[in-house]
Amino acid sequence: MSANYIYNETLWGATDGINVTFTTLNNIQNIEEVYLWGAAYRDISFVEWTNVITFVDAPPNGADSPTCDYFSDVTVVSSPTTDVTFGDVIDDTFEKIGALRTSNVYLEDQIKRQINKWFKRIKNIKAYKDQILQYSFKKAEDSYAIGYAATTITVTAWTGVPSTGAIILWDASYVTYSSYVAWVMGANAWYVYNNWDRVSFWYKLPTWVKRPAEIIMDRQVLKYVDNREFISTWGSYTYTIIQDASWEIFLFLPFRAKEATVTVKYTPEYDVLELDADIVNIMYEYSDVLSLYAAYNVLLLREDDRWQAIKQEYIELKKDMQSYLSRAVDWINNKFRSTPLVRGAQTLLRSTFK
Repeated sequence: MSANYIYNETLWGATDGINVTFTTLNNIQNIEEVYLWGAAYRDISFVEWTNVITFVDAPPNGADSPTCDYFSDVTVVSSPTTDVTFGDVIDDTFEKIGALRTSNVYLEDQIKRQINKWFKRIKNIKAYKDQILQYSFKKAEDSYAIGYAATTITVTAWTGVPSTGAIILWDASYVTYSSYVAWVMGANAWYVYNNWDRVSFWYKLPTWVKRPAEIIMDRQVLKYVDNREFISTWGSYTYTIIQDASWEIFLFLPFRAKEATVTVKYTPEYDVLELDADIVNIMYEYSDVLSLYAAYNVLLLREDDRWQAIKQEYIELKKDMQSYLSRAVDWINNKFRSTPLVRGAQTLLRSTFK
């Protein structure tokens, strides 16, 4: 999937205390966040592939126009072809252990948990080509601070700046801001910054991005740098990622005093499988690796000696699958040089990069 991610677009519509309908410039595939007066506003609805957002309550008369972060213009790049459903894997697991779904010994909920756990682990084995999705966005021109104020930071940038997020002041001070309206950020810098200090914007990764695989800015592939080794993005071709105390994950790009097009290639964060009809993104010929894993684990929990034979079968099939995935990726130019695991582990923030 390839998509355009649009940060902080001002919605069109009257803020008169009556109007509840606002429109975007492009059709909406998915909304990441809507903001009113810089605060997240989630009592909204929309119809996919239209450009209309409906508020439950009308913004009050005189309010700032709401803004929106959303995905648009989605096209399929590589769509996995599979007809494996969650129900298929569950049924196969029960067949392997010779029990019915209604069994009071081999519980269906336990089997579902085992399948979900291993499905997510499989996706960490290898960045297989049909798992790599991408989105693009227009990076705002990085900016400079104007003057000094204790509760706000005025910058020179105008368009494309995220409604809320984080910035770096002069490659040193990490500052979060709660709003951005007409050059002014609502933020308390913890130190007295100087007039004309550089301001670099951070871009929050969408919620379904599990792991960035490759970052491209204006056709230049960027190199990942651990934030503990991060020094400056002035004139560099590097990026880093930081997860803050509220578990938001931010992408920090090279400083550029002009707009740039950024493409993020990533592996997605898969939803927990719940319904029988949920599609399992795994090749049909290797779907047994899920049912075998679940079967041997539930048999082991019940001290059923059959677990040993099923585990051996599972190990052999897993090796075969891993070998196939390695051959499918490594023999062509489909490697990604930077694969920082950013979800699931807290990254410590550093106010100064040495």
